[in-house]
Amino acid sequence: MLSILLADDEPLIRMTVSDALRASGHSVQVARDGAEALAALESRAFDVMICDIRLPKIDGLTVFRHVIGISPSTVVVLITGFGSIADAVATIKEGAYDYVTKPFETQELVLAVDRIAERKDLRAELDAARAALAARGTGELLVGRTPAMVRLQERVDAIADSHAPVLVTGESGTGKELVARAIHDRSPRRDKPFVAINCAASRSR
Repeated sequence: MLSILLADDEPLIRMTVSDALRASGHSVQVARDGAEALAALESRAFDVMICDIRLPKIDGLTVFRHVIGISPSTVVVLITGFGSIADAVATIKEGAYDYVTKPFETQELVLAVDRIAERKDLRAELDAARAALAARGTGELLVGRTPAMVRLQERVDAIADSHAPVLVTGESGTGKELVARAIHDRSPRRDKPFVAINCAASRSR
């Protein structure tokens, strides 16, 4: 379950989106304008903020930049009209997770939040794996039983015996090296050294 702040000045959007998110098991607090959104953000931290760019009193971009400053872990999804898509795209570079354009299907937002929840669970499991690895020094690197982790472990098992090169991609901090180590530890080359190279640092030299 995620704690969500929904900031939108349209009553129908607030009602339909908040009802759909609650039906999916999330906790939702609504704000009718930017001032209410800022007050809510000052009173508690949220896992996710869904915010219209055009809000009365204080605009959504100001609210977005405020939450990035006081709660960087809050994931932000922006709602925008066609006229403000450029603003929304610019905020992606500033740290927004995504944006949706009006008119939109309520399920579109629900699916976006579901992806955020899955990513949050995956990060928590990776953090647990790192902590377990630090405590044990050896042993199973990939832990967890969420659908995403089960699929990942099945894929690691499937490719570990292969001699083909494997490319592991993902955002910074998502555990790419852990996956590479897991493949190495399950491969016929497990008795050989595992060598981790910082490619970004190598390019900068």
